[in-house]
Amino acid sequence: MLHGLPVGRALRRFRRLNGIKQGHVAELLAVSQAAVSRWESGVHEPEAHQRERILDMIAANAGNAANATLKRLIETSSLPVHLVCDATHCLLAASPGRAGAWSGGAEAFMGQSLWRFA
Repeated sequence: MLHGLPVGRALRRFRRLNGIKQGHVAELLAVSQAAVSRWESGVHEPEAHQRERILDMIAANAGNAANATLKRLIETSSLPVHLVCDATHCLLAASPGRAGAWSGGAEAFMGQSLWRFA
């Protein structure tokens, strides 16, 4: 499991959203294309070090330029909204309205997977 999500399903979703072929992911992770296929189908699970590399590859980062702009938009919104990574469900940003609705505010959840609340 990857922050509550099956690793294979998260990897397949990442690939499809980004138009990346299994062969390219295999090259990046230094494994065979067949290994990626088996992970995505749920036949096998990647080893711990491979899971960490997969997480690093697919996790959204609020620090990159595109996500930083979206993060600012969320943090200044008057609506109660929040931003999570599609792959890991980690909280990246929350508007003041959303943060105010959570006991302890958004800081208690920042960088944590919200999958358990889905």
